[in-house]
This record gives sequence, C-alpha cells and structure tokens, in this order.
Amino acid sequence: MQKLLRYTDRDIQDIKMDEWLEQKPEALRPIAIRWFEVIKACGTDVEDIFHDYYPMGCVDRAPFAYVNVFQSHVNVGFFYGTELEDTSGLMEGTGKRMSNHCMRR
Repeated sequence: MQKLLRYTDRDIQDIKMDEWLEQKPEALRPIAIRWFEVIKACGTDVEDIFHDYYPMGCVDRAPFAYVNVFQSHVNVGFFYGTELEDTSGLMEGTGKRMSNHCMRR
C-alpha cells in the first residue's frame, strides 16, 4: 500500500465554515453544507479541517474527502478516489489518485 498523505498543524488553516460559506454563491451553499455533513458523518474519528482554502474530512490527519464551491457548481472530491469502484459512472477526473463529482444547482 502507498504511503498516505497526512497534514500537520502547519498545513491546517484557521478558517470557520460560516465565514467560508459567506464568500460562496448563496444558491450553492446548501449543497456544500449537506455534502460536508455527509463527510463528517462517515465516522466518529473524522476531523474536519481547512487546507488550500476549502474544507475536508480527515482521519488521523489523512484526508479522504473534500467539498469546494465554485461560481456555478460544487465539487465533492475523494482522495484516492481513483481506487474506488464507480459502477454508476458518477466520478470525474483524470488525476493520479483524486476523483470528484460535480453538482450544479
């Protein structure tokens, strides 16, 4: 198995979710909130952090998913997502390990 990416304290940004959301298109905020709730509900050991100015879920500082909001869509991305089975064909991306699902309002 490959070595997991892990964030240290210096990698984590002190950003509050409410402040971050205020800067995003209002119509897309509920989508981002809902998906980040799904990420956080994946387990009692999930820690929510900000890195690269967007929220992500980590276990033992190893990220597994993130949410990001753009002008006309929301991305839900998965670290090591290319290793997940995607029988519905929902995932996008050609990254080495990452994949995401794009949602538009």
